[in-house]
Amino acid sequence: MAQTIILSSVEGFSFRGRHSNEFDGLEIISVERPLRAEKRVSEETVPTKDSSYKFEDGYNDNIIPIECRVDIEDEKERRKILRDIASWLNGEGKLIFDDEPDLSYRANSYSLVGLKEGVNHEAFTLAFVCHPFACSEPIQVQRTGISSQTKTLVSNRGTVEHKPLIEIAGTATAIAFTWPTGAFSIANITKKTYIDCDRMIVYTFDDFGKKQNKLMDYTGAFLALQPGTTEISISGTNLNIDVVINTQDAYL
Repeated sequence: MAQTIILSSVEGFSFRGRHSNEFDGLEIISVERPLRAEKRVSEETVPTKDSSYKFEDGYNDNIIPIECRVDIEDEKERRKILRDIASWLNGEGKLIFDDEPDLSYRANSYSLVGLKEGVNHEAFTLAFVCHPFACSEPIQVQRTGISSQTKTLVSNRGTVEHKPLIEIAGTATAIAFTWPTGAFSIANITKKTYIDCDRMIVYTFDDFGKKQNKLMDYTGAFLALQPGTTEISISGTNLNIDVVINTQDAYL
């Protein structure tokens, strides 16, 4: 009697711009998405004291295993499809599940494990290593022609903070961003400048397209947008700038 395979309710997923249904015979058996990423916690014990002190420091990567199989009768064709799948899953990209098409994970697939041969099929499990949070499509908040102090509102409709990419075009002797929980300033703006608050880097590009570090002109915190709406004040000296805040709604 042939084995009955119960397929996942998640019919498929997209990764690096390609959908799983593009591969003949590829079926999704199960998807294990944690309810949330695991918190990164360190502990310190004190002699004679029960329990321990616990210090939280962000979240670990989200590991999402997906059990799949390729059901193709012709063995040679089946092996070719498996090699194509292995190539597709090599690298970093955006991971989107069919049942949550408006959210994506920044993911990498480092391994395909447990390849098992069956009658007319081969099964395997892949593990996506993902950024802890799922995010919406990019949202841009733009303010142009800034020459004096101005305020802008930026929303995060998600459930966890998001650290945006800020672009500053134009010129300024100094610029200051202030929000309820922090502030930063950056000096000597003469070309388009990027502030990547997630990676905590600040840079420009030279005439040849090579990235140049500008962190030495930066002081203060990196902006983290909490769930809800954040008011940001932009001020400075000799301002003649346009600002784009590239953000996303972020979810556990």
